[in-house]
Amino acid sequence: MISLGIPSWFREENEDKNICKSPFDYELIGSEIDALEQGLIDGWKETDIQQFLKKRPYLFDGLYPHGHGTYVFYEQSFGGKYIADWVIGNGNSAGIFWDLIELEAPQFIPFKQDGHFSDAARKGVNQIQNWRTWLTQNNNMVERPKSNSGLGLFGLNCHAHGTVVVGRRELYQSKQGSQAYNQTRETCRVQNRIKVISYESLIEKMRFHI
Repeated sequence: MISLGIPSWFREENEDKNICKSPFDYELIGSEIDALEQGLIDGWKETDIQQFLKKRPYLFDGLYPHGHGTYVFYEQSFGGKYIADWVIGNGNSAGIFWDLIELEAPQFIPFKQDGHFSDAARKGVNQIQNWRTWLTQNNNMVERPKSNSGLGLFGLNCHAHGTVVVGRRELYQSKQGSQAYNQTRETCRVQNRIKVISYESLIEKMRFHI
């Protein structure tokens, strides 16, 4: 959610989380995105992908415009009740836009034959909604600086965008019910502000600045 301004304490506390730093080694980034893509071909599981990205958070750079920093938090704890895979804040002149990202396995199907979300996709959507509820109930603590016993996530609240990454693109295109599923996915995007995308879509977004 956009808030007015970015306080200096946020930048200071989270400078190590900022992946938007020039000069960018686009040749290295491209080769590592290639390695991620090959990992999918080789059958990497969700844990393999998470560990790969954990060591290379800057690969998320392509998902966001360059502005006033992009801050990447991996396995962010929400009061010990929930652990969010990725919480990413993209700064601009108006404040910080937050994204909650949940990764499910690339081997999982995204939808059922009737077009409704599969268990994996529904799980991802529900998790993001649970995180938002918790953020609403604990917003003061969430936005307080770490130095003041907070999480230090300025501007993060229930209005954060959500993204669920599940399945390979071929699963979105070749299964019975894909047309109905596209309607289900669009409804979720509009009503819940949560996108459900394939791993190929994630990789294409990562390549944006290259």
